[in-house]
Amino acid sequence: MVKKIEVASVVAEDSYHAAFISVRDLKSKNNKLKAYLTFHKDTDSGPKESNVTVTHGDDLYEKSNERTAYQNGYIVTEINVTPGREFIRFSNGQRLGIGDSQGGLTDEVMQAQIRNTIEEHLEKEIELKDRDMRTLA
Repeated sequence: MVKKIEVASVVAEDSYHAAFISVRDLKSKNNKLKAYLTFHKDTDSGPKESNVTVTHGDDLYEKSNERTAYQNGYIVTEINVTPGREFIRFSNGQRLGIGDSQGGLTDEVMQAQIRNTIEEHLEKEIELKDRDMRTLA
């Protein structure tokens, strides 16, 4: 029988309001350079993660349904598909390679969640050891 469920979360401040971009791939198709990104797009029900294909000159502000996080500096200025040097650059100077991301939940946040879960589990085990209860995490 489950006696109690506790949920702890780690939320980065303004994570839904910050510009999130993840580079899935960069390619040259039909002599046109393309970047395949995941980013946050405004919808009627709030921001949603969305996949988009961009080329030189595209503005993420427009592609995101005018999401304010992308209002300044997210125009694609360069896409480089040279093997070993692949990257996309935006007008704000931000440069991201394949597999790179900015904003959103990072590895550090996920590590903090795991560390917190383990610490809480061990503390509960000590607290409940004499009460014939098991702790699950």
